[in-house]
Amino acid sequence: MHLSPVAYTVKVFGGTCALARAIGVERWVVAKWKQPAGVWRYGEGDLPSGDVCRNILRAAKERGLDLTADDLINGREVPDQEPVTA
Repeated sequence: MHLSPVAYTVKVFGGTCALARAIGVERWVVAKWKQPAGVWRYGEGDLPSGDVCRNILRAAKERGLDLTADDLINGREVPDQEPVTA
């Protein structure tokens, strides 16, 4: 199954709240990235560019998480049996 950049990033961090804490933003900021396009500036699995992505990659590296810049652009294929939290 293919996970969008947001879905995979949230999954790797262990949830919306955990990702938000890791990058120093409110939970609703991360939650809005999962909304349909048109509701917010970003949507349907897209991550904002620039500083946000750098902060995500830095936090993932500090925690030893399996997340790459490519994942933030393209998402990632994961086995179907893995539960999805996003």
